[in-house]
Amino acid sequence: MQGESGRSYKFCLKTLGIHPVIIPVLLFQFANLEELRACLKREYSGIVFTSQRAVEAVTCAMSVLTDEEREELLSKWRSKLTFVVGEATALTAETSLGLDTIGKESGNAGDLVPVILRQLIPCKESKTLLFPCGNLRKDSISSGLESKGIQVEEIVCYHTICHPDLQKNIEKLYFEKGTPDIFVYFSPSGVKFSLPIIKDVGLKIDSIKFVAIGPSTKEALLQVGLVPSATAAKPTPEGLTQAIQSLLMVKL
Repeated sequence: MQGESGRSYKFCLKTLGIHPVIIPVLLFQFANLEELRACLKREYSGIVFTSQRAVEAVTCAMSVLTDEEREELLSKWRSKLTFVVGEATALTAETSLGLDTIGKESGNAGDLVPVILRQLIPCKESKTLLFPCGNLRKDSISSGLESKGIQVEEIVCYHTICHPDLQKNIEKLYFEKGTPDIFVYFSPSGVKFSLPIIKDVGLKIDSIKFVAIGPSTKEALLQVGLVPSATAAKPTPEGLTQAIQSLLMVKL
């Protein structure tokens, strides 16, 4: 979490009397922006965003254009279909690019596939979607759509890497506060990068309640042998707060 998003989560959790410690787990590096810019100038039926970072990559790719060129390109995309996963991604696409979005109620890429199919299957012309994505994306979008005759052109526009200060920050948390009661994960990548460090540092995993922001993160926890104590119904500050509130009620 970072920026406005992080502050929103902290504010909601404080209503439960919780004062969260936010540890950055991931860093994102843009990639292939020139190729992405070329793709944006081609013709597609629409575009798919499964993360805020992909929207930010498109915004960055357009930043070298003149105002006139950028507005002309955005005008073209505003006439296309824009599919998104999650409210945060929708908000970023709407505010930074002015795009009307479809599918923000989807909690993950798999949930977005039927939303896209309902929109595109009735169309008779050939359909191809542009999918700017990260290097760790799953195959849910491409496989789910191409099996139904909808072509997907993927372009990796950012890389997800481990934050260089992750171990130092987890060690600081442990030495200053001990083992936390609750650990909240916001992505499968967060689980992948932090869990080995948590074990090495010596946190008492058996005493931690793990909470997932959504089904993909829940699955990532299950794959490493950790059963989440709660999963947010929606990947929003309110959804997470409700999940933790239910967990605290059970604990009482």
